[in-house]
Amino acid sequence: MLSDPQDAPLQAVIRWAKACPPDSVAVAVEEEPTGEYGPAVVVRCAPTHQSTCPLVIRVLRNGACGFELDLWSRLAARLGVQYSRLGVATSDFVALYREPSSVISRDIVSVASAVAGGRVRLRLGMIRGRIVASQGSITVNSGPYAVHGVGGSLLMCSVLGLVGCGGTRTVQYEAWY
Repeated sequence: MLSDPQDAPLQAVIRWAKACPPDSVAVAVEEEPTGEYGPAVVVRCAPTHQSTCPLVIRVLRNGACGFELDLWSRLAARLGVQYSRLGVATSDFVALYREPSSVISRDIVSVASAVAGGRVRLRLGMIRGRIVASQGSITVNSGPYAVHGVGGSLLMCSVLGLVGCGGTRTVQYEAWY
């Protein structure tokens, strides 16, 4: 399951995840032999409360780490709205993510701790009651940590809000425990 470059970040992530209270978050560790970025070990942290942010951490064989935060379908259910599929996509969109890199590997436990602490800032772009965009950041000890959003422009959603068919919405997260 482990290769040398993957050992340190993966063990740090697993140690951190296993220290989370099991009544607050379910943790699953699984191998992903053919993922988008190649073979990886995936650590899924699913908090039990709807107002918390789920986290998926992907550790590649070369030790690079990436992560995904929340899903549009989960956010839509939480907020009582719908979400757009953006073209012909059939999969659910993650709200925020960072592709695997060695830079993230150094910070992955800090990022995971910030997510567990509810320090995720998420803004959703809405058009006609549907989620069409998401952008945000995570606040780690050293300051804001940029993450990638999905979908269209929040500025466009704000402008459409001026004519009553769009807008933005901020999502607040609570700590896992």
